[in-house]
Amino acid sequence: MIKFYFPRWFFPNNLGDSVITTFIPKLLNLHYKDSIEVITYGSNLIDCLKNNPYVYNVREPYVEEIKDIEYWRTPTLSDKSFSVYPEWHPKAFSLWSSNFDLFCNHPSLNIITLSYLLQLGLEEYAFNNYNLLPYIPINNKIPKLSKKINIAIVPEDKKGGRPVSHPGCDGIGYKLNGSTGLQDWKRIISLVKNNIDCTIYEFSPKFLNIGDIHIPHIKSYIDLATFCKGFDCAILSDGGLHHIFNSQKVPVYLLGTQKINKPYFFKLANGYFDEELYTNCISKCFKTIKNISGWPDLTKCCDYSCESISPEKITESFFKFLKNISI
Repeated sequence: MIKFYFPRWFFPNNLGDSVITTFIPKLLNLHYKDSIEVITYGSNLIDCLKNNPYVYNVREPYVEEIKDIEYWRTPTLSDKSFSVYPEWHPKAFSLWSSNFDLFCNHPSLNIITLSYLLQLGLEEYAFNNYNLLPYIPINNKIPKLSKKINIAIVPEDKKGGRPVSHPGCDGIGYKLNGSTGLQDWKRIISLVKNNIDCTIYEFSPKFLNIGDIHIPHIKSYIDLATFCKGFDCAILSDGGLHHIFNSQKVPVYLLGTQKINKPYFFKLANGYFDEELYTNCISKCFKTIKNISGWPDLTKCCDYSCESISPEKITESFFKFLKNISI
C-alpha cells in the first residue's frame, strides 16, 4: 500500500493548496498500481478524500508520524511513502519558464500542481494529457439558485486571510486594483447589474455590500464544491475558491489586477484572461514573467500599472467573456 502524506496539521486553514492535492491519489494509483492511504488533517479534507474512489483509507497522523516541520519541507520518505508540502519546489519556476507556452495553455495544470508533481518525482505527467484538476466528488443534488444569471464574485484582500502577504506583494487593498479595490468592485458590479439580469453572490468573510447575497465561509469542501457547481460563472483572482470552481469546471473570469499571482500561472481551460486589458503592464513585465524564479522577481519591473485598470474596461471585457461562454 502507498502512503501519501499531506501535513495539513501545520496549516489547517489553507484551502487552495489543500484542494489541489485531491488529484494526487488517482495519479499515485495509476503510476504505482497500488492502493492509496492518505494521511492528512481536518475533517473537511478528510471527508472529501473518503469519497475519492482511488483512496483505500484516509486518516489523521499517528503521534509518531507528525515529525517536525523541516522533515516535511525536505522529505526523505521511502519507496512506499510520499508527501507534498505547500512550498515551491526548487525547480518549479525554472521548469515552468522553460515550458512557458505549453504550461500556460495546459487545460488542467497550474504552477502549484507542477510543484507538487516535482515533489512526487512525477513531473512527466505535466507533459501529457493527464487530467490534473482537483477531484472533489460532489453531492448529487446541486442547489437551485435564482432563475437569473448567477454570478459569483470573490472580493478578496491581498493577504487572503494570512497574517502577512506573499513575498513581493505589498499586501495593501484587494486583488483588484489594490487600495481602490473595494470601490472598483462596487463600480463593476453596478455596471454589470445595469446591463444584465443577474444575481450576484458575494463570497467574503464579512459582507462588503457588493453582491446581492452574501456567502460566508462554507467549511465542507464537498458542500462548497456542490454549491459552486450551480453558478453560471465567477469573477475572481487566483486563490482557494478559484481552485474550487476549477474542480467543477465552472467558467471563471480571471482578474490580473495585482502584482503577483499572475493568471499565466493559474489559468486553466475553464478560465478567461483578457490580455488586451493589460497591454501596458505586459509590455513591462512579460519578459520577467516568462523567466520568473519567484514572485519577488516582479519587483524588478512592476510599477503597479496592473492595479489601475478602469472598472469600465473590466466590465466591458467581462461582457465579452459572457458571450464566449454562451450564457
